[in-house]
Amino acid sequence: MVVEYSKNRKGAYAYYMCWGRRHKGSNCTNALRLRVEEMNEAVLQAIEAHALTPEAVERVVQLTERNDAQERQAALARELKDLEKRIGRLVVAVETAGDVASLAERLRELETRRAAIQSDLRGLSPLPRLAPGVVEDRLAEWRRLLRQSAMQGRAVLQRVLAGRIVFLPDDVGGCSFEAPTRFDKLFSGVVAPRPAFISKA
Repeated sequence: MVVEYSKNRKGAYAYYMCWGRRHKGSNCTNALRLRVEEMNEAVLQAIEAHALTPEAVERVVQLTERNDAQERQAALARELKDLEKRIGRLVVAVETAGDVASLAERLRELETRRAAIQSDLRGLSPLPRLAPGVVEDRLAEWRRLLRQSAMQGRAVLQRVLAGRIVFLPDDVGGCSFEAPTRFDKLFSGVVAPRPAFISKA
């Protein structure tokens, strides 16, 4: 979906339309057009109902922290592997003479770092459950940011969703939408054009 602009007797307005329809014309059968404010509101309401719940927020935060822990573990494992190679080369160098005192000192430094990494790796433990207050604070913050501005709203969506929102037109001039979330739950909703007899508030 892409945003287009048009004018009527009440002034200019923005609406979403299919990218294919915009660029290929009648070769694309999706002629759906929905006002930006109506589509945005439908998506925000669905996000708040399906994805901004205490359970979902806790899961997203834990996944983020777990990813950080996994990255830390992977970095330590890479450094440990590199240290093992360097220690092996130094051992060979010591065995074949050379400046034995300086080689032995460097070997001690590398072995000390290896022991520290091994200790860090053993110390990485499973993440505990978040305190309810932490979850509530994060939930309130994300709900506020979601509607504060488009940029901050997108940042919240990037934390919660694991892919793009897919829009599918229906037979009555509206569409359904859905997207995978980062907590193994599908986020979905429906948006329909506002009937002409309903005036804007």
